[in-house]
Amino acid sequence: MTTRTSSIPLQTAVIYLLIAGSWIFFSDRLLALFSTDVATINILQTYKGLFFVILTSTLLFFALRTKLRMVERERIRRTQTENTLHENEAEYSLMIEHSGEAIFLTDQNGTIFSVNPAACKMFGRSREEICTIGRAGIVNANDPRLQLALDERIQTGKLNGELNFIRSDGTIFPGEVSSTVFKDVHGNERTSIIIRDITERKQSEEKLRQLSQAVEQSPVSIVITDTNGTIQYVNQKFVEITGYSLEEAIGKNPRILKSGETSPDEYKKLWQVLTAGEEWHGKFHNRKKNGDLYWESATISLIVNARGETTHYLAVKEDITERKKFEEEIVASRDQLRELALRMEQIREEERTAIAREIHDELGQNLTGLKMNLTWLTKKLNTDEKLRERVFLMRDLVDTTILEVRRIATELRPGILDELGLGAAMAWHGKKFEEGSGIECIIDIDPQIEKISQQCSTAVFRIFQEALTNVGRHSEATLVKTKLSVLNDGLYLEISDNGLGIDNAKLNDRTSIGLLGMKERALALGGEVTITRLPDSGTKITATIPV
Repeated sequence: MTTRTSSIPLQTAVIYLLIAGSWIFFSDRLLALFSTDVATINILQTYKGLFFVILTSTLLFFALRTKLRMVERERIRRTQTENTLHENEAEYSLMIEHSGEAIFLTDQNGTIFSVNPAACKMFGRSREEICTIGRAGIVNANDPRLQLALDERIQTGKLNGELNFIRSDGTIFPGEVSSTVFKDVHGNERTSIIIRDITERKQSEEKLRQLSQAVEQSPVSIVITDTNGTIQYVNQKFVEITGYSLEEAIGKNPRILKSGETSPDEYKKLWQVLTAGEEWHGKFHNRKKNGDLYWESATISLIVNARGETTHYLAVKEDITERKKFEEEIVASRDQLRELALRMEQIREEERTAIAREIHDELGQNLTGLKMNLTWLTKKLNTDEKLRERVFLMRDLVDTTILEVRRIATELRPGILDELGLGAAMAWHGKKFEEGSGIECIIDIDPQIEKISQQCSTAVFRIFQEALTNVGRHSEATLVKTKLSVLNDGLYLEISDNGLGIDNAKLNDRTSIGLLGMKERALALGGEVTITRLPDSGTKITATIPV
């Protein structure tokens, strides 16, 4: 600004010299061209001087005004530039002061001469302490990466990487460092150092690494797909189970595993559950790359972003082929055992029926014959009273034996069950139970039950018989109600009492032969028995058997 201003007088003098010289040199020649008269020329000479003054003044005015305007514009531009620089410097200083990252400025010897508040907070030291200890006091000298980082900065003038740093309490923490060597306005070499504490990031990376290892080494296969079902990740277990390599699986659809054994309805339900934003649980019967079929137990859930939008699907699947095979074998064995138990029960009932018939027919007839003979003998012994008394005692004993034989035959197989049917047999047994126990027994029987099979009739009667036995032994009830009806092509039996109620521990007690027997009888016919303790008092037994 000063240089340009001081050059204005010189420029003005040069301009004036050029104009004056040109006027002196050319003016006389121009006058000679216009006129040769001396008087005229003298007059023109007078006006020539005045015109020169006016012309030079005007030219100098415009030249000086233009130059001064240029100088003013330059001054304003410089002022604006200086103000902008001052503002930028202030903003830069504020940015450094309020930065969340530690910022240092050092000289070429490593002496720190500027440090921001974030650095003081990060290292737990004051500005004076940090400036005193220098760079060597904040960097962990045992970090094997330190020397390589310094060599890099010497060679390139820059350093970008990670190093370990030391706080005032001696704790070491990881930091991401960026350093640049530069020269200030005076040409002095300076170094800027920016440090970001990455402790939390490292912890997150470690957790992520552990999670990644857990997923990769998981004993179950894990598949991640996008919302279109395209596979984006599979773990090693998936590769082991299916036979598809990582390269073969990525970018494909899980349909590569479909065997056709899983119904379309199951897949439809799957997508309905996922579309509703819920987690799906189920099983797949899939096919490996080599064609072998295998069973999977799968859980498929949604992966959502911060806005709650579904971005991926996560499938966690376990190979349950062996378990499925084992379960099928168990089910088959159980079915065989139930069939065997059912057959044994049939045989037992047949034997009971046969024995009851033999006892009733053969032994009953023999006892009746014996009683008749004793009656005849009594009539013949008119003189011997002692002998007659002995015969009377024998006849009473035979009567008692006949009654006992009938009782045993009835308990083995009530003849009324075969002769009059289930309803009559239950009514008869209920009456006998009421007479023997003193517990009121109310029975409601659907007339349609007479149409059921003998096998089903026997099972229902035995369940009813065992239930009443338990009521009489354990319940201390005063009333027992029984309802037998046909509902939805099935036989429904309900027995309830107002007694103490069954202990919860007894409900699943496998040593309770009576309860277990009732359940097995129903199960053998494809039905079930449920035993529950009523809220107020008593127990309810329900049996459902398909007919």
